[in-house]
Amino acid sequence: MYKKGVTLLEIIIFMTILVIFSNIVISNVKNPEIRLMNKILTELKNDIRYCQRMSILENRSYFITFHDCEASYSVGDIKTVVLPEGFEIKREDSNGVLSSPFNIRFTRLGTLSTGSQTLVISNGERRLSKHITITPNTGRVLIAEETN
Repeated sequence: MYKKGVTLLEIIIFMTILVIFSNIVISNVKNPEIRLMNKILTELKNDIRYCQRMSILENRSYFITFHDCEASYSVGDIKTVVLPEGFEIKREDSNGVLSSPFNIRFTRLGTLSTGSQTLVISNGERRLSKHITITPNTGRVLIAEETN
């Protein structure tokens, strides 16, 4: 006759499914500060690329202006983005010194008017920060991993 119980294979399959579902749930309930940081990074990266494309398309210079007092930036005359409370954007120079306010200007060729630019987006409360680097010749936008 048949014995009631579970086999080792059934336990392994159940545990595998349980682990997969728990990983999905944990990744969806990620820290809201990190999600907000990623949203800011994505929007800024898209705005930088927009300015590059428009400078090439319209054959003129485009600016992104970063404001210190309001923790915001402006994309030409098109839009102004205000960062959530606690977040700030600063420019890092070659010596690692952070400064603000500043401009990023793209030439008619879509390249930076100055050398490489590194922006640091941070949230002082939780010490989250990420670096965005714009390469001088290609205008490529690189996002560095999170640093604490």
